[in-house]
This record gives sequence, C-alpha cells and structure tokens, in this order.
Amino acid sequence: MQWPRRPGCRFSRRNAGLFALLAVVGLDSGCLPVQPWLRQGDANSAEIGYAGDLQGATRIAGQHCAAYERVARLVRTDLDFAYFDCLPR
Repeated sequence: MQWPRRPGCRFSRRNAGLFALLAVVGLDSGCLPVQPWLRQGDANSAEIGYAGDLQGATRIAGQHCAAYERVARLVRTDLDFAYFDCLPR
C-alpha cells in the first residue's frame, strides 16, 4: 500500500527508518553503565558520584587525592555518592 503524498511532506520511508534507529539508540543509551565521577573536592576531601561501583569510586578518589600528595580514605556512602577524606601520606 502506498501512502498518498501531500505537497510539502518530506517524511519518506528512509526518514522513518532513520527516526526509528535514532529512537532505539536513544532509548538504549539509558542502559549504559554510569562511570564514577568527581562531583566536588579539594585537598581535604572528595565527593564521588557512583552507581554501585565502589571500587571505581575509590579509584577516582585516589587519583584526586594523589594530585595533592594525599591518600583517599572512605568516610561514608549514600545512595548515589561516596565521601572520602584526603589524608597526608
């Protein structure tokens, strides 16, 4: 069955396919794992956003504290954040 073409309508079958592909990719991107990230920090502390990957959050905190020649120590965790102190070596 062929759809009638209206003047000025440029929504072709190819465009429909591209739209469907973009929709699938867009929906699928929500399923990608979240990487730990530094939310805020200074020479004394680091606040790391994470999604259950405490080992990755510890690695990021260690890198942050190492910039100040300190080591990271986990203080506490919440649902989405891990809090670290940066202690002198």
